[in-house]
Amino acid sequence: MMFLIAGLSLGWSEPTSLNTDEVQDWLDAVVLLANNGAWCSGAFINDTGLIATAYHCVASGRDTIVETRDGQELRAETVAVDPKHDLALIQLVEWPSTSSVLPLRQDKPSQGESVYALGHPLAPYANKPLLHGTLQWSITSGIVSAVGQRLIQVDAPLNPGNSGGPIVDADGQVIGIASRKLRGDNLSFLGPAVELTPLIVNPDEHLQQWWGGQLALGLGYSMPLSGNGRSIVTGQLELIARDRWLLSMQTVLDPSVQSESGQWVPANAMRLAKRFRVGTGEMTSFIDGGVGLVHQWTPSTAQNAVVPSLYTRIGLGGTAFRFEYLLDENPTMMMSVDLQIPGVIQVF
Repeated sequence: MMFLIAGLSLGWSEPTSLNTDEVQDWLDAVVLLANNGAWCSGAFINDTGLIATAYHCVASGRDTIVETRDGQELRAETVAVDPKHDLALIQLVEWPSTSSVLPLRQDKPSQGESVYALGHPLAPYANKPLLHGTLQWSITSGIVSAVGQRLIQVDAPLNPGNSGGPIVDADGQVIGIASRKLRGDNLSFLGPAVELTPLIVNPDEHLQQWWGGQLALGLGYSMPLSGNGRSIVTGQLELIARDRWLLSMQTVLDPSVQSESGQWVPANAMRLAKRFRVGTGEMTSFIDGGVGLVHQWTPSTAQNAVVPSLYTRIGLGGTAFRFEYLLDENPTMMMSVDLQIPGVIQVF
């Protein structure tokens, strides 16, 4: 036991104390971002209103609302992105004449180096009376755990809301931008700050990538609320462009239902919709409104029909309820429950 204690004592060193005035200057350069319902962090990297953040923080909308530490709310536009390293630059349309700036480090950090994460973990909870004055514009510390080919691993605690925030070294230079974490104890990952330089030097070459989105796979259970129809289970594929426009395709998973007599089957379908986000932070949900073409198959008469439809869908997380009005000779109302696995395949 004595040898163990001695070993621990030799291997442990007291953390270096930071200059509190310097920390306040660092935090003055940090901003709170709101983009299409999501909360994130960012940081001024020059005095012209240029902000570095994570790509996934701005992927669902080109305009971002920026809140500075002194309470100003400003609008910014995405000017360049690097999805590979989860990095983005946004530019304030109008920027304060004075603001703190965090310089970018021009080389990657070394393993074991002390780092500090700045940002807004679980930012919406800062509005609760008990937590007022905490969470937003906060700082945590850690070390560089590993330097990978695409991302940097650190053990500084990161939480939702820290995404896009700067991680700085002891000199206040940005070594990376908070990107993601894995389940476990402090397995956090950063987009390397050195990869921001090409975005700054040649923003036009990276602007064409700002259009983005994802493919989502899912299952649906559709049931006619009127008419002589049959309930079915369908597979669904959706192309979601910037979390705003959706093109979805539906197909019946059990073709044998089309051979049964009597009831018509709402088989394959294609739909186009506009998505509206409701709420912010953890309470964000969505409402889709759009039009579709639904293939109806009636086994008893061997008739095919493609019927136009109007529909709306209300969703929270990966579950959504869709109400669809089929505009055939005998208008029919349908309800569906959709379960999705979002982001199975990323598209940029």
